Amino acid sequence: MANWNGFLLKGKLQEGTWSPGRKAPVRYNGQGINQRPSLLYPATSTLLSTLTDLGRANTARAIKDGMSFTVNTFAVGTGGYYANMPTQATPIDTSQQTLINEVWRKPIALITNPSTVSVAFFCHLDFIEAHFGLGELGLFATIVNSPLVPSEVGTQFLYAVCHFPLMSKHDRAVAAYRVTVAP
Repeated sequence: MANWNGFLLKGKLQEGTWSPGRKAPVRYNGQGINQRPSLLYPATSTLLSTLTDLGRANTARAIKDGMSFTVNTFAVGTGGYYANMPTQATPIDTSQQTLINEVWRKPIALITNPSTVSVAFFCHLDFIEAHFGLGELGLFATIVNSPLVPSEVGTQFLYAVCHFPLMSKHDRAVAAYRVTVAP
């Protein structure tokens, strides 16, 4: 089952687990407090990501075999749009295992569960981070428990990916993304 450690429940940092169909509390990442995401990131771009084949297979394994993973990192890249038409995003290849051209990787800032069927990941790039024309974002997961294949514990994989038209990021801009995963 998908697992995120460090939930903030009633003002106290506690260990917790999220599973599909269950509403999860706001995650505390050590940098903020238990606030609504809209207060933490007022100018947030909303992106819909697509599960990769590996993300879909590992989700099925989590249900069937008891393997668990943590979605805890995101990366941005300069791919994801047509070079000759930067206002159009390229189609997503669900078989991809890396971003087209990754330029920055960082821990996810906040994870919330606005409904029983979706999870929202808040990804934040500060002023000094990723000064590029961005067009892709990937959510990465780390396997934390694998009863059938113990050697894969600690392995990271591309869980979900999204492409979007060219967004310029410079040193005087903060970028915040609210990423949901399409089922």
